[in-house]
Amino acid sequence: MKDGTADWFWPAAERLSIPVMLNAPYTHKEIGEVAERHPRLRIIMDHLGARTTQKDDLLKIATESTATLAKHPNVYVKLTLVPVFSTAPYPYKNIQPYIRHLVEAFGPKRCFWGTDASAMLERTSCCYDNCVKLFTEHMDFLSAGDKEWIMGRGLAECLDWPQSSEARGNSRAGPLAAE
Repeated sequence: MKDGTADWFWPAAERLSIPVMLNAPYTHKEIGEVAERHPRLRIIMDHLGARTTQKDDLLKIATESTATLAKHPNVYVKLTLVPVFSTAPYPYKNIQPYIRHLVEAFGPKRCFWGTDASAMLERTSCCYDNCVKLFTEHMDFLSAGDKEWIMGRGLAECLDWPQSSEARGNSRAGPLAAE
C-alpha cells in the first residue's frame, strides 16, 4: 500500500470490475487515496477497518479512522469479528456505539455483516447463531430496513451476486453474507 508495489493492481481491478477486500487497519490514508484515484473500484474494508488489539474503548479510535473513508462512495466496511473487539459479555453493549458510528457514516447499504467464524471462534466463545442475533436482535439502533441491507443485501449488490426474490423482499430470510 505504501511503497507502490501494488500500483498496477488497482487500475486492473477497477477495469475488470473486481471488488477488493482488504484487511489493512494501518493504511486508511492510503486506501482513501486509492479510492479517490479509482472511483469505480469497490474497496471493502475487513473487520471494521480495525486491529484486533483495539478492544473496548480503543475501538473508538479505529472506527473514527475507518469512518473517514465513508466520504468515498466506493469504499465499504465489513462488520466482522465484532466479538473479538470487546471484553464485555455478549451482546457487547460497550462497543455497539462504535458499530453505530460506522453504520451512520457509511450507511447500511455499505456495511456488511459477517463473522469470520474461524478466527472468531478461536478467540471468543461467541457462536455463529449469537453473531447473527447480535445484529438482528441486540442492536436497537438498526431498523428492519438497515438489517436487510447489513445482513446480506448490501454485499450481494456490491458483489453483483444474484438474489432470490424472497431474499430481496424479506429481511427475515437470514444472512446472505456469511464469511
